[in-house]
Amino acid sequence: MVDVASRGLDLPSVDWIVQYTAPCSTSDYVHRVGRTARVGSHGSALLFLAPGEAEFVRNLENRTVRLREQKMESILENLHAYSDHENIAKHGRNAPPFRLEEAATALQLRFETAVMGQQALHNLACKASRLTTPVR
Repeated sequence: MVDVASRGLDLPSVDWIVQYTAPCSTSDYVHRVGRTARVGSHGSALLFLAPGEAEFVRNLENRTVRLREQKMESILENLHAYSDHENIAKHGRNAPPFRLEEAATALQLRFETAVMGQQALHNLACKASRLTTPVR
């Protein structure tokens, strides 16, 4: 979701928000994650931060936003284990294990295949790309 679409949308089936870039303010963060957990339902949010963005965490904590830190290494290890499990299921027990880079590439390809294979997802991806400002 991009900031231009972060306010005023009611998306009842959204229960996860993944933010690959930090919002400009704590207020923007609250509005972004507010797309989940509408009308008493539960939702979750994941925010990726670079080491230099640690101050943003303190700003959120000052607004009493409950946070749980997960180290990138832990997330990557889970991704790696999941990819190895899928690789074994697909190619048998003797399949060579994925390296971490291969696991990340396999996940990216799954996302791309899903977006290209489902017209509704493809349309949403195209719409989202038009809402963003190109980097120059």
